[in-house]
Amino acid sequence: MANLIKIDLSELGEGQYVEIKDPKIMPYGFQKQLQEKFKNDSIDSIFGGTEFAVLKLIKNGYVLDEDDNPIPFPINAESLLLLPMLAINTVMLKYGEIAKQGANIPNA
Repeated sequence: MANLIKIDLSELGEGQYVEIKDPKIMPYGFQKQLQEKFKNDSIDSIFGGTEFAVLKLIKNGYVLDEDDNPIPFPINAESLLLLPMLAINTVMLKYGEIAKQGANIPNA
C-alpha cells in the first residue's frame, strides 16, 4: 500500500513496528470525524477519538501481545484491545506531529 509511514516500536521488542497511512493524505471527512470525536476532554471522548484514529490509521505491522503472540493485522475492534499502549500512544504522537506539519486539521 502506497503512502504508508513505518513507525519503529523496537522498544516493545526487536523487529516490532506498525505502518500507518500518511495523515497528510487522509480525507477531510476523516479529519472532521476525528475532531468531532475529540469534542471535549472526557475519558469517553479521548478513548473514542483514539480508537477511531488507530483503526483508520494502522494498516500493517508486527507487534506482539503481552503473551508474545503476534497481533493480527490489519487492526480491527477486537485486535485493537491487544495492542500495547506504547504502540497506540506512539501512533497518536506521530499522527499529531505529521498533522501539524501539513494536514488540514482545525486547531492542530
